[in-house]
Amino acid sequence: NELLHLFLVGREHNLDITELRGSYAGAMGVPQFMPSNYLRLAVDFDGNGRIDLWNKTDAIGSAANYFVNYLGGDRGWKRGEPVATPLQMTAAQLKGLPINKKQTDLTVAELNRRGVDTSALPVADPNTPVGILELQGPNGPEYWVAFTNFYAIMSYNPRVKYAMAVYQLSQSIKAAAR
Repeated sequence: NELLHLFLVGREHNLDITELRGSYAGAMGVPQFMPSNYLRLAVDFDGNGRIDLWNKTDAIGSAANYFVNYLGGDRGWKRGEPVATPLQMTAAQLKGLPINKKQTDLTVAELNRRGVDTSALPVADPNTPVGILELQGPNGPEYWVAFTNFYAIMSYNPRVKYAMAVYQLSQSIKAAAR
Protein backbone atom coordinates (compact mmCIF):
# COMPACT_ATOMS: atom_id res chain seq x y z
CA ASN A 1 0.00 0.00 0.00
CA GLU A 2 2.79 2.45 0.83
CA LEU A 3 4.36 1.94 -2.60
CA LEU A 4 1.04 2.81 -4.23
CA HIS A 5 0.81 5.87 -1.98
CA LEU A 6 4.35 6.85 -2.98
CA PHE A 7 3.30 6.88 -6.64
CA LEU A 8 0.29 9.00 -5.68
CA VAL A 9 2.55 11.43 -3.77
CA GLY A 10 4.64 11.81 -6.91
CA ARG A 11 1.64 12.37 -9.13
CA GLU A 12 -0.36 14.65 -6.82
CA HIS A 13 2.61 16.79 -5.76
CA ASN A 14 4.51 16.72 -9.04
CA LEU A 15 7.56 15.07 -7.45
CA ASP A 16 10.07 12.73 -9.05
CA ILE A 17 9.83 9.79 -6.66
CA THR A 18 13.26 8.54 -7.74
CA GLU A 19 14.75 11.73 -6.25
CA LEU A 20 12.97 11.51 -2.88
CA ARG A 21 15.16 10.55 0.07
CA GLY A 22 13.92 8.78 3.14
CA SER A 23 14.38 5.84 5.46
CA TYR A 24 14.82 2.24 4.38
CA ALA A 25 11.15 1.70 5.28
CA GLY A 26 9.92 4.58 3.10
CA ALA A 27 9.46 7.36 5.65
CA MET A 28 10.14 10.74 4.06
CA GLY A 29 11.18 14.25 4.96
CA VAL A 30 12.08 15.82 8.26
CA PRO A 31 9.07 14.33 10.11
CA GLN A 32 9.59 10.91 8.51
CA PHE A 33 6.07 10.51 7.15
CA MET A 34 5.13 7.35 5.36
CA PRO A 35 3.64 8.08 1.91
CA SER A 36 0.05 7.48 3.09
CA ASN A 37 0.52 10.05 5.87
CA TYR A 38 2.17 12.44 3.42
CA LEU A 39 -1.02 12.35 1.36
CA ARG A 40 -3.38 12.55 4.34
CA LEU A 41 -1.63 14.84 6.81
CA ALA A 42 1.17 16.88 5.19
CA VAL A 43 0.36 20.59 4.87
CA ASP A 44 1.72 23.65 3.10
CA PHE A 45 2.50 25.51 6.32
CA ASP A 46 4.67 28.22 4.76
CA GLY A 47 1.95 29.10 2.24
CA ASN A 48 4.15 28.85 -0.87
CA GLY A 49 1.65 26.67 -2.73
CA ARG A 50 3.44 23.34 -2.34
CA ILE A 51 3.97 20.76 0.38
CA ASP A 52 7.63 20.03 1.05
CA LEU A 53 8.39 17.81 4.03
CA TRP A 54 12.10 18.53 3.62
CA ASN A 55 11.30 22.20 4.37
CA LYS A 56 11.34 22.75 8.14
CA THR A 57 8.30 25.03 8.17
CA ASP A 58 6.10 22.54 6.28
CA ALA A 59 7.58 19.71 8.38
CA ILE A 60 6.67 21.38 11.68
CA GLY A 61 3.17 22.28 10.50
CA SER A 62 2.66 18.76 9.15
CA ALA A 63 3.83 17.15 12.40
CA ALA A 64 1.38 19.35 14.33
CA ASN A 65 -1.38 18.38 11.90
CA TYR A 66 -0.44 14.74 12.44
CA PHE A 67 -0.86 15.05 16.23
CA VAL A 68 -4.26 16.73 15.86
CA ASN A 69 -5.72 14.53 13.12
CA TYR A 70 -3.94 11.16 12.90
CA LEU A 71 -6.12 9.38 15.46
CA GLY A 72 -9.25 11.38 14.66
CA GLY A 73 -12.19 12.18 16.88
CA ASP A 74 -11.49 12.96 20.51
CA ARG A 75 -8.18 11.09 20.53
CA GLY A 76 -6.02 13.73 18.79
CA TRP A 77 -4.05 16.61 20.29
CA LYS A 78 -6.14 19.22 22.12
CA ARG A 79 -4.58 22.67 22.40
CA GLY A 80 -4.27 23.87 25.97
CA GLU A 81 -4.98 20.50 27.55
CA PRO A 82 -2.43 18.73 29.77
CA VAL A 83 -0.01 16.05 28.60
CA ALA A 84 1.21 14.31 31.75
CA THR A 85 1.83 15.07 35.39
CA PRO A 86 3.65 13.20 38.15
CA LEU A 87 1.48 11.62 40.82
CA GLN A 88 2.28 9.88 44.09
CA MET A 89 0.82 6.39 44.21
CA THR A 90 1.28 3.41 46.51
CA ALA A 91 1.83 -0.20 45.48
CA ALA A 92 -1.68 -1.04 46.74
CA GLN A 93 -3.23 1.70 44.58
CA LEU A 94 -1.28 0.50 41.54
CA LYS A 95 -2.15 -3.18 41.95
CA GLY A 96 -4.08 -4.40 38.93
CA LEU A 97 -3.95 -1.09 37.05
CA PRO A 98 -2.89 -1.05 33.41
CA ILE A 99 0.53 0.64 33.28
CA ASN A 100 2.47 2.01 30.29
CA LYS A 101 -0.26 1.20 27.78
CA LYS A 102 -0.77 2.85 24.39
CA GLN A 103 -4.07 4.49 25.26
CA THR A 104 -6.07 5.85 28.16
CA ASP A 105 -7.54 2.94 30.09
CA LEU A 106 -8.88 4.70 33.17
CA THR A 107 -10.63 7.86 34.32
CA VAL A 108 -9.82 10.27 37.11
CA ALA A 109 -12.90 8.93 38.94
CA GLU A 110 -11.47 5.38 38.84
CA LEU A 111 -8.24 6.63 40.39
CA ASN A 112 -10.26 8.36 43.11
CA ARG A 113 -12.14 5.12 43.84
CA ARG A 114 -8.75 3.45 44.43
CA GLY A 115 -7.87 6.11 46.99
CA VAL A 116 -5.46 8.04 44.77
CA ASP A 117 -5.33 11.74 45.65
CA THR A 118 -6.06 13.41 42.30
CA SER A 119 -6.54 16.91 43.68
CA ALA A 120 -3.22 18.06 42.14
CA LEU A 121 -4.21 16.97 38.63
CA PRO A 122 -4.70 19.81 36.13
CA VAL A 123 -8.25 18.64 35.29
CA ALA A 124 -11.49 18.93 37.21
CA ASP A 125 -13.75 16.51 35.31
CA PRO A 126 -13.75 13.08 36.99
CA ASN A 127 -14.60 11.48 33.62
CA THR A 128 -11.33 12.66 32.06
CA PRO A 129 -9.61 9.69 30.42
CA VAL A 130 -6.13 8.96 31.80
CA GLY A 131 -3.41 6.35 31.76
CA ILE A 132 -0.76 5.47 34.33
CA LEU A 133 2.93 5.58 33.44
CA GLU A 134 5.80 4.04 35.36
CA LEU A 135 9.23 5.40 34.52
CA GLN A 136 12.60 4.95 36.13
CA GLY A 137 13.65 8.15 37.88
CA PRO A 138 16.91 9.01 39.60
CA ASN A 139 15.55 7.72 42.93
CA GLY A 140 13.57 4.74 41.69
CA PRO A 141 10.19 4.39 39.98
CA GLU A 142 8.20 7.51 39.15
CA TYR A 143 4.48 7.41 38.44
CA TRP A 144 2.72 9.78 36.09
CA VAL A 145 -0.82 10.34 34.96
CA ALA A 146 -0.97 10.68 31.18
CA PHE A 147 -3.76 12.48 29.36
CA THR A 148 -5.06 12.26 25.79
CA ASN A 149 -2.31 14.57 24.50
CA PHE A 150 0.36 12.15 25.74
CA TYR A 151 -1.20 9.40 23.64
CA ALA A 152 -1.38 11.74 20.64
CA ILE A 153 2.42 11.94 20.91
CA MET A 154 2.56 8.15 21.16
CA SER A 155 0.64 7.86 17.89
CA TYR A 156 3.81 9.22 16.23
CA ASN A 157 6.10 6.77 18.04
CA PRO A 158 4.40 4.23 20.31
CA ARG A 159 7.04 4.19 23.06
CA VAL A 160 6.31 5.66 26.48
CA LYS A 161 9.93 6.81 26.93
CA TYR A 162 9.87 8.56 23.53
CA ALA A 163 6.62 10.40 24.29
CA MET A 164 7.86 11.42 27.74
CA ALA A 165 11.16 12.66 26.27
CA VAL A 166 9.22 14.75 23.72
CA TYR A 167 7.01 16.17 26.47
CA GLN A 168 9.86 16.94 28.85
CA LEU A 169 11.93 18.51 26.06
CA SER A 170 8.94 20.70 25.16
CA GLN A 171 8.69 21.82 28.78
CA SER A 172 12.40 22.69 28.86
CA ILE A 173 12.05 24.70 25.63
CA LYS A 174 8.98 26.48 27.00
CA ALA A 175 10.79 27.35 30.26
CA ALA A 176 13.87 28.62 28.39
CA ALA A 177 11.67 30.86 26.20
CA ARG A 178 10.23 32.69 29.20
